[in-house]
Amino acid sequence: STTSVGSSGQGIRFTSDGSTLIDFEIESYSGDSSAGSVTAWVNVPSLDGDDDTYIYIHYGEILGAANTGPDLWERKNYLVVNHMSSTPDADNVSREIIGSSQGVTDGTYNSDNYSTVGMDSSNQISGGKINGALQFDGSSEYVCIDHLSPNGNFNCTGGSSSDDEDSPGLFDADFENRTTSLWYKADTLGDDIQMLFEEGGTGNGLNIYLKGSNLYAGTWHGTNNKGWMNTATTAGVWHSVALVFVDSGTSELWHDGVKVATQSDATMTGSGNTMSAHSNDDCLGANCSSTEVLDAHGGDASGLGAGSPEATGYFDGAMDEFRVVNTELSDNYL
Repeated sequence: STTSVGSSGQGIRFTSDGSTLIDFEIESYSGDSSAGSVTAWVNVPSLDGDDDTYIYIHYGEILGAANTGPDLWERKNYLVVNHMSSTPDADNVSREIIGSSQGVTDGTYNSDNYSTVGMDSSNQISGGKINGALQFDGSSEYVCIDHLSPNGNFNCTGGSSSDDEDSPGLFDADFENRTTSLWYKADTLGDDIQMLFEEGGTGNGLNIYLKGSNLYAGTWHGTNNKGWMNTATTAGVWHSVALVFVDSGTSELWHDGVKVATQSDATMTGSGNTMSAHSNDDCLGANCSSTEVLDAHGGDASGLGAGSPEATGYFDGAMDEFRVVNTELSDNYL
């Protein structure tokens, strides 16, 4: 029936001209088979900054199927697309925050499905930047973003031990180009470090964190080759951030769609802007094992939290739309 969208929105299609199907992902659908509300990501073929671009929504399965979900994001080379709209639970095994890209896969796991630590269903809020989001309490809650675990417990408390959660080919890999992005809304800002994202350890890695009224993004390799970028931020408002890493080139920090800082070989404290393979646990909303920070914030060759696994730097606020792609996204895209 052309009046039916399906009980979960499965009858919805998008076209660029009324008949040419375009790829999409339905993030959420609320309603019944006759009417409802949909949040969808649509791969618009082209956009013109001067002219209106029209797309068309259809319902009732009157057209064939387009690529949806993983097919859409994999063709764009995304390793991670997590809308942060799943409902958390108290189980560190379930990896209940479901991603969309499938990313790095060996046929038994999806690398952008994540486990929350210290959270429950109340941490899923409706007032995200786009649809739902995760709320962090600033004292004990974070998301473990690794996808392999020797003991099956995805709480990212193994440090560099044999119980360390892993992300081979993703957060533990060397890479030449990478863009890491997310939306955040801080409830408070203060003297304490609030870690938004961190991967790697004190030897090699990168992170994004808040301190005072500023946002910081850093990359490092070895004990001396470190570089940091920063920009002003505010609490109580949704902001987008993207860290663009370019091997032996100029990396960039983007904030709210504006390039606010750059980092080249010449601005590194050591021999250059490169990245090697790294280990340790990887997290959103906390430094769950060890990481580096700006020297003025307590960073040194040993790194923040080095020596033994310890969660520090908890984020107080909400987070949405976490994405990772191993390309240098263009200025127009960002």
